[in-house]
Amino acid sequence: MSSIDSTVSVFVDSMLAIAGAERAFVLLVEKGKLRYRIGRDRHGKSIPMDSDHVNRNIIRQSMQGKRTTRAGDGRVVLALCLPVIDEDGKALGAVYLDSRSALPALVGRSISVLENLCREIAGAANQPAPRAPQATQAPAPAGARRASIVDMVAILETLTSAKDGLELALANVSLEIFDAETVFVMLLHHGEFSFACGRNRQGDDVPEVDFLEVRQLAMASLAEMETRSESVHFPPPYGTLVSICCPMLIDKELVGLVGLSRKAAMSEVEQQQLERLANLAGKLLTGGPREGAGSVLGNAEAAIERDREIAVELRENLTGPPPALRGVDVFCETSYADGCGGDAHGYEPDPHNQGATFIWLAEATRGGYMGAIDLTTVRTLLRTVLNVCGPLPLSEVVAKLNGLLLEDSRGGAPTALVLIHVDPPSSSLQFVSAGIPSVWRCAPDTGPVPIIEAGQLGPIGEKPLDEVPSFAETLQPDEFWVFSLAGLVATTNGDDEAYGYDRLQEALSGMSQLSSEEISAQLFKAVEAFHGARPLPFDTTVCVVRKTL
Repeated sequence: MSSIDSTVSVFVDSMLAIAGAERAFVLLVEKGKLRYRIGRDRHGKSIPMDSDHVNRNIIRQSMQGKRTTRAGDGRVVLALCLPVIDEDGKALGAVYLDSRSALPALVGRSISVLENLCREIAGAANQPAPRAPQATQAPAPAGARRASIVDMVAILETLTSAKDGLELALANVSLEIFDAETVFVMLLHHGEFSFACGRNRQGDDVPEVDFLEVRQLAMASLAEMETRSESVHFPPPYGTLVSICCPMLIDKELVGLVGLSRKAAMSEVEQQQLERLANLAGKLLTGGPREGAGSVLGNAEAAIERDREIAVELRENLTGPPPALRGVDVFCETSYADGCGGDAHGYEPDPHNQGATFIWLAEATRGGYMGAIDLTTVRTLLRTVLNVCGPLPLSEVVAKLNGLLLEDSRGGAPTALVLIHVDPPSSSLQFVSAGIPSVWRCAPDTGPVPIIEAGQLGPIGEKPLDEVPSFAETLQPDEFWVFSLAGLVATTNGDDEAYGYDRLQEALSGMSQLSSEEISAQLFKAVEAFHGARPLPFDTTVCVVRKTL
């Protein structure tokens, strides 16, 4: 495999993980013809291109239209093709992803991640051969395009197991992206380095003692604040590997180190990717720049904007399309505010009851990207409980989720949560509400009725839960339920008066003939009119569940 193919394979493996595909093929234009260059499966193995089972029509459409193209039947996507476009807008080829079963529903954020990786492939394909005099390229202008490694946060949580902290997520991502044999992470606390974690590609934890032989290299790397690499002899079963140590920097301030060992030396592109990942991880692991640190962005406003962008990207990655349920109309919406605590919502199919679904709404107490990381952790652990622990009452699901949050290495950041279970065949609606959300039942004959008790459970991740109250109801025709997080009623007007529960109750009256999406839109319209011609001050989330049959 050539050095370019090896570099491109790194990006392709990440694309397979993000898209949930079984196979990926890279085709590049060579001497005027589109030729097969790389084929990979989801396990990282090279595969030949099967011409009989590749949809060449969408490859042609993708390259001609210079846009991402899907193939399938209606909402079922079986293949995805993304064009490889260089900075001048020239189509250099395509990346084709497919699966024997339907690909997961990809929201705009995930598609953006894949398209950014295609731009990295274009950059690698355009690189001159190493022996050419012009092989050293000038760095791209600052801000010319986002570093694709920033987008790797979109797969951090998919590679993290139930009890792993972000340190292990970083290790898992590094193993996946850079084909490493071992990875370790060290963090700087009060002027001293502490060993955070070590992991090998078999998924086993590796103790600090196994990395003692690279300590000298690590210290040299940190002293110069630059990435270093050399061959190092590891204990069995690893043997002699190339060890690469890379400092984590936040606005030029040293906060830690990520090191990995692999069978081959790193290419220049891979080294740049590792440095980007290490710096991003340093920011996420430590909570951002230290007080008094110089900012390369130049001012606090730019730092806040960067924080907000990363937070929104993380939160948007949590949300997929609403489920299609027979007889029940479900719609959730989150409006993001600048610089505030994070809201998110999402849907999880019930793995033990076909046709039923879980809906979750969550609000992190911490703001910015750290709040978004908290929300990502909640979603990851919730999936673990639902899929691993078997069918459980909703109260036990929340109790187990709370326990995992307390055990998690980043615990101590409480999160408000509404967890809803909808079973259309039985018209069953069950829910648990933690924190201070509001829950309303709206029937044509009674109008909106607040379910006050629903918010009496404190936020999860704060303390052990002995008892978790849950609610079970039967959905009636033409009635709808509204679940909202605190931002809705807390929004204020110019007189610093909160929107409140009375105005919410009034707004909900007379909506029984509207769809769930229309009800949500009307609520946001009412709150925005109350607040005035300004952005909403808080993240705001609304979920509407309406019985239609």
